[in-house]
Amino acid sequence: MLFIHWPRLLVLLGLLLASVSGCSRLMTGHWNAIHAAQLNQRTVLGRLKTPLGKVVTIEGEIMDGHETGRKINTGTYMLRVEKADGRMLTPPVEIRFSADPELKLATDHFERYEHVHGKKTGSLAGYEIEKLDEGYVGRKVQLSGYETGRFYGTPDYPTDDYPLVAMPGYHFSTYFVVLDKALNN
Repeated sequence: MLFIHWPRLLVLLGLLLASVSGCSRLMTGHWNAIHAAQLNQRTVLGRLKTPLGKVVTIEGEIMDGHETGRKINTGTYMLRVEKADGRMLTPPVEIRFSADPELKLATDHFERYEHVHGKKTGSLAGYEIEKLDEGYVGRKVQLSGYETGRFYGTPDYPTDDYPLVAMPGYHFSTYFVVLDKALNN
């Protein structure tokens, strides 16, 4: 007769199930972890509810990043996207963007100053920023481009040997790359 040591068998069975079910926590310390190679094998949807890298036409307006209430967006301009390829986004998506300087779409106050005055500046007073915002913040736009993403922030350091930096935690975020202005209102 075969003697089965049930506690030991249950432990072995649990380890086997964890290894074949892809329980990534055992390997990485994080639940639901994915391997970087999977990003090229699967469709990754962005905040605009379209695949990252897919060229779309968006409609919305330029907004002051300060309106988001997040300190990291202070001093920036962002897009408040209401439609992506004709599809309403409810609620509208507030997203950072990048654009070729020739398109004259400033992503921050200093770029806006350069577009308006044709020269760079090292500092701006509050009243100058307010003047720059007039006619720009709230401006309706229709733009062609794609959403992409990258990691931002500071990773958690494994030791105390690294200086503390006041940065947001390490995270993935998306932004919109403007290729062309469909309408210039």
